[in-house]
Amino acid sequence: MPGHSSSAVQPPVFRTPGGREILYLNQREIGFVYNEIFTRRVYVQYGIAVQAGATVVDVGANIGLFSLYAAMNGATKVYAFEPNHEAYRCMLKNIEGNALQRRIVPYRHAITSRSNEVVLIPKAASPQNRIARGSAIDDGHESVSTMSLDDIVLQHGISRIDLLKMDCEGCEYDILGGTSASTFSRIGRVILEYHDGREGELEKTLARHGFRLERQAAENERMGMLWFGRA
Repeated sequence: MPGHSSSAVQPPVFRTPGGREILYLNQREIGFVYNEIFTRRVYVQYGIAVQAGATVVDVGANIGLFSLYAAMNGATKVYAFEPNHEAYRCMLKNIEGNALQRRIVPYRHAITSRSNEVVLIPKAASPQNRIARGSAIDDGHESVSTMSLDDIVLQHGISRIDLLKMDCEGCEYDILGGTSASTFSRIGRVILEYHDGREGELEKTLARHGFRLERQAAENERMGMLWFGRA
């Protein structure tokens, strides 16, 4: 269920050029990530934009920066999913601090192809966190339940997802490979970060559901970003 409370310990504050305050967890990352999302607008290029009244699903929301961007730029509903407890609590504070509780619906779940399973993730918050292999919890990991894209659509009665954004550190293959044709038919555009040098698999999966690759930007030989629109 969406969270409604936040930690008693206040994270540091990043003040944006426009005067907004965004709480963060990692000094080395906040400036870079804010610049990517709000200044360079890397997610909304090549004909992809957040339109007024849009419904957005943010998989791998971290502290909520893209969700904030989408809500501030016209999205009326943003479903934001972040599995890490520390990052999730920071996201809650950012939603509350920017008075976006009616637009952004936060969940602490790991998105995979199957709901109601339990997986392990690192306790330390980071945009690079991945689901851990194995089943034994140690001091460096925490457990979190899973949810599928199909169940996101079913539970919320979503008729259309105008934009699906994914930054989930390798889980994109499992998530998209396990998503039904019915759910894909509701999605307008997909923006995702790919990992492990397997971007061709994603292109084939999405092509089967009526999407075309509009742009690829490789960061290195193993990861980069993909922008998909309807064919």
